[in-house]
Amino acid sequence: MTEMLNIMEEGISDSVDRACEILGTGGIIAYPTDTIYGLGVDPEISEAVEKLYAVKNRADEKSVSLMLSGKEMLYEQFKDVSPLEKRVIENLFPGTITIVLNNPVNKAYLNKTVGVRIPENDFCLKLVEKYGKPITTTSANKSGMQPAVSASEVLKYLSTEIELILDGGDSPQTKGSTVIQIVSEKIEVLREGILKKENIMELIGVND
Repeated sequence: MTEMLNIMEEGISDSVDRACEILGTGGIIAYPTDTIYGLGVDPEISEAVEKLYAVKNRADEKSVSLMLSGKEMLYEQFKDVSPLEKRVIENLFPGTITIVLNNPVNKAYLNKTVGVRIPENDFCLKLVEKYGKPITTTSANKSGMQPAVSASEVLKYLSTEIELILDGGDSPQTKGSTVIQIVSEKIEVLREGILKKENIMELIGVND
């Protein structure tokens, strides 16, 4: 049976504690972000990652992004950051953007590159800070379905397949984050979300 916690009723601190318990035992949690609801596991627990892919019906070659608590954690985890990548991070994080970075070789995050984001959401930031390391962030749905924008939609999509749903109310957006990658010191948009490319260029102060 999937456990449901209302963050407003339970309180952020107790909700974070319970989520960390589930993550530490290899479970899957669903949580609100600054965009849509996300699914989280500890990416260093291979069984948890395998279960996440199975629950989503996600192809093995498609990477899952990571959620971090802040820029300090990002630079600790990802030391090979280019000047333009750093410019994006410094100007747009936290926010509704994911940047694809080279994957640290000592991590079990699947592919050679991995999406990284820092949501502008207090619960998310406190959760990762308390857990002490990145967790996955991927839309709370089956592959090919519309992303869940409420706890009730998560339950409808995934019912008993995940351990915990953290109810933070309706999502503030219906789209996921904008996903970008720096290729040859140029910004490439891999998935357009809330932020458009022209917005990104303006905010970081560079020309295309």
